[in-house]
Amino acid sequence: MEIFENFEWYDFLIVAIFAKVFQVLIIVTLMGGGFVSATILFVTWEFWKAYEKFRANST
Repeated sequence: MEIFENFEWYDFLIVAIFAKVFQVLIIVTLMGGGFVSATILFVTWEFWKAYEKFRANST
């Protein structure tokens, strides 16, 4: 499959970790987590965008 063509072994691990963190943070935020969980969710999203930029530059 083309989507996984240039993946390294650590990419799968990073995607799995980010997916779980996003899942937990979104659920906590929607259950009334408030400003702190929303801020952590935003910071995590920025880390994800930085990782995508790193992957785009490394290929």
